[in-house]
Amino acid sequence: MIINSVLGKIDTGYKYGQLGIKLLEKVNDRKYWANTSCIYHAALTFWKEPVKNSTNGFMQDYQVALDTGNIEYATTSIAICLSYQIFEGTNLNELYSKFSDSENFLNQWPKQPNTYLLKAFLQTALNLQVLTPNPEILSGKNCNEEQMIEEAMEVKDFSQMASLHLNKFMLAF
Repeated sequence: MIINSVLGKIDTGYKYGQLGIKLLEKVNDRKYWANTSCIYHAALTFWKEPVKNSTNGFMQDYQVALDTGNIEYATTSIAICLSYQIFEGTNLNELYSKFSDSENFLNQWPKQPNTYLLKAFLQTALNLQVLTPNPEILSGKNCNEEQMIEEAMEVKDFSQMASLHLNKFMLAF
């Protein structure tokens, strides 16, 4: 990921990512699968492959993370998968119903960082479907942006803040 994003060597970063995935497959250690694979799909795959390949990978990562009790990467995988599918142009009604089921399940662990991110993307999908006077405000059935901002600032979760503002920008546009 560093080679790719900091040094700008996309081909080299992608090859190292593939090597990491192959090593995981070879040692067959599912404990760290979701951690490694989720980062691979989030930061490397989309540079060289169709976005659909990343979304399929995130769904696999989500399942492996659940199977191994890795709730942090289960929430991360599902939240990023939802965001990629929004950007991919997947039907919003289908996305909302598919991922709201995941939200209900993941609400059992409300303090996981990316649970809020999943809620923000669900609210974005909802705001894109329903005509509202202020669609860029992420407050409604799924999330309260003021609460999200407060909690993100408290723990200094700048990636959550960036995602929240990306959603708001997309909705304002």
